Formats: sequence, C-alpha cells, structure tokens
Amino acid sequence: DAAGVHTIEFAGEAGGAQVDALTAGKHWNGLRSFGAYDTEGEDFGATGDQFTELFARPFFRGVRKLKAWACGLSADTVGLIARNCPELRELDVALNPIRAAGATALAEAKALRQLRHLDVGSCDINNGQALAALMVSKNLPALAVLKVHNNY
Repeated sequence: DAAGVHTIEFAGEAGGAQVDALTAGKHWNGLRSFGAYDTEGEDFGATGDQFTELFARPFFRGVRKLKAWACGLSADTVGLIARNCPELRELDVALNPIRAAGATALAEAKALRQLRHLDVGSCDINNGQALAALMVSKNLPALAVLKVHNNY
C-alpha cells in the first residue's frame, strides 16, 4: 500500500532510522512531496550520507516538492538531487552546508527545467558569483522564487 503515499514529512533526531527505512522501501512510487527537518544529531539523527543514498532512489524521480532543512546536505547531495529529481517544482535546502559548489551545481543543472521555487538560505554560500549564477541561470527557466538570505 506504500505506493499510494504521496507525502512524507518528519523531524528530529530519530531521522536516521526513518531515512534508513525509507531507503530500504521499494514501493514509494507515488511519492510527490518529501520533507525532513532538523534531523542532524550526534546519536540518532540522519546524516547527509544517508540522505544522499535516499535521494538517489528511483522513486525520487517523481518528487515535485522537496524540503530538507538542516539535514547535513552537502554540495554533492544537492547535485544528485538536481540530476535525479527532474519533476521538482519546489526545492528548499535551507540551513545545509552546500556552500558555493552546491549553488553552482544547481545553477548548472539541466534537469531542473520545471523548478519554480528554490531556497538556499543559510547554506554557507560565501561566493557572490555562485549566487549570481543561480539568479541568471538559463537552466532554471521556470524559477519564480529564489531565496538566498543569510549567505555571505
């Protein structure tokens, strides 16, 4: 029956076990919206590597809305999302250390043609050129909302 689930959201340090369970799942084909919030933790929280493995799963290809706040995502993870989630309309990766390399990966992503909303606030992006590349990227033709607050 998991194929009928279209939205999953969770928060907190129990995220590690939840991410592992989702990654092991085979029937999340109906998933269209995913949210994880503040899952980093020293003992039980999910790691950025766990999210990388999860977002690489085939069922994420159909996700249209992805929010992953403070989940320890890296530039590599954001690059994987950009390649593996062509149906994305909304991507919110605020409060993750994606840095300039993550912003550049998003600006250069060819698969995000439908992305309308992007939030990279508080992502330790300390390079104005990387942020400018997002603002003028021809690879993001549908982008209507770009949030870049609290970067250097």
